[in-house]
Order: sequence, then structure tokens, then C-alpha cells
Amino acid sequence: MKNSQIYSFILCIWLFSCQDLSNSLPKTIAEISRENYSLLINIEGIPKGKAYLNIVKAQQLKIIDSATLTDKQFIFNGEIKEPALVWLTFDYTTQGIPFILEPTQINISAEVLHIKSALIKGGSINDSYSSFKNESSVFFSKIATRYQRFQKARLENDSQQLHLIYKEISDIKAAYLEFCLRYVHKHPDAFVSLIILNDLIDENVEKNTLNIAFLACTSRLKKNALAQTIKARINRL
Repeated sequence: MKNSQIYSFILCIWLFSCQDLSNSLPKTIAEISRENYSLLINIEGIPKGKAYLNIVKAQQLKIIDSATLTDKQFIFNGEIKEPALVWLTFDYTTQGIPFILEPTQINISAEVLHIKSALIKGGSINDSYSSFKNESSVFFSKIATRYQRFQKARLENDSQQLHLIYKEISDIKAAYLEFCLRYVHKHPDAFVSLIILNDLIDENVEKNTLNIAFLACTSRLKKNALAQTIKARINRL
């Protein structure tokens, strides 16, 4: 867990096709086929420019589609054969919106100055990931509090407090790791488990621990492109 990014623990990533506002959005989720997705994005106050849909391949971001912004509302439509982590980015800011692309209708709404707080609705996997993030936020909240104390102790050169806080943070990290691994073992067929494993690699978790968790995933899940990336990353450790 990097202290400088205690609220951003996921990597992120991005996917498929777009239509201009001149094209119509399917009226209902039922109209979307098994492999089609439809993204309706509404950004209040967004300036004219471009938006990009990106996918991460081999830990690299790849633009797969774009849309010209002429209004606060724009649409991406396309096909997807398996769930994927994606990022929605813009040319006016370095911030982006991460979410899971799945074959359904997904609505994204945000304010132009608060992109990181975007509201994402639609898709069972996105719902599951939101639940996981909500449950795990307590760990990051605890680390944030201790990081403030850590900074104060460092300025005061209080070695005793520094040692105490370091131990507390280490204990929280250990509890978070246990929480993540428990989720993976409890949900061996869930795409969210792959997101968790991918993040844990970045947290320098031991190779053997990662291997055991990855092996717990179902054979179906291991066929996912992200799973293949995770397997390759673990093998390189």
C-alpha cells in the first residue's frame, strides 16, 4: 500500500466502441445483446474536447475509442466478450474514471471538478466491486489517520512514536491482505477477485501467497485476459 496513494488502490485500465451523440442509446437494458455494452456518461460542466475509453493490456493503457465532447452527455457503444477493467479519461484533466466494462448498460455521472467521485450505476460486477471497495475503505481510512501522525512524529523526530505507528500500519496492511485473500478464496469465479490479485502484485505480496490465491480461481476465470496478465506477472516475480 503506497502511502502517497492510500485512496487509490486499484490499477486501472480500458475498452471498446463509441458513438456520437447523433446516435441513439438503447432504450432498455433488455435491448442490449449478450456481448454489447452501452455507456451513457453525463459530466456537469465539462468543457469541449475529447473523451477516451482505454483498456490496460500488459500493464499499459491503450486507447480503444474516443468521443468528441459537444455537450455534457455522450455515449459509447460496443461489443465485449469478457469483463475488463477500463478507464474513462479526458483531454482537459489528468484524472480519470475507472470502472468495469461488462455487457450491459452503464450510467456514469460526475461533476467536472470531481471526476474521481463519479457515480457508476449498472452491471452486477461493478456493483460487487463497489461493495468490495466500501468494505475495504476502513483499512485505508485507518492508514490515512496514522500517516498524519507519522508525518507529525517525523517532524518532531520522535523515534518511539515512529516505531509505534509503523507497527500499527504494518498490522493494518496485514489485516487488509487477509481481507483480500479471503475474498478471492470465497469468490473464486468473480472478476473482482482478479482485480484484487492484480493490485496485490503491486503491493509486493509474496509470490507464493499470490500463486496460492490465483490457483484458487476457477478454470473459467483463468481464461480471462486479465487473469493471463496476472499469471505472467506472478511468474516474473
